[in-house]
Amino acid sequence: MIDAHAHFEFYKKDAPKVIEECREELRAVVDSITEYRKTHVWKSWELLRPYFGFIFPTLGYHPNEARRGNWEKVKKVE
Repeated sequence: MIDAHAHFEFYKKDAPKVIEECREELRAVVDSITEYRKTHVWKSWELLRPYFGFIFPTLGYHPNEARRGNWEKVKKVE
């Protein structure tokens, strides 16, 4: 089974423990880190880096943000 929409950054200090518990039940996790423009995204990326291969992070750009988005930041993420 694969969890296709997780937010490990919500767990903060407990994230490593939660991730290890997920390993017991899941083959992989797609972590939705949320919008690219939020500061915590980059902290979340670093938190999850040791788990890449089990966790597959995504950075989202919600359609409602399109009118006010910073396209330079989108290119940086790409």
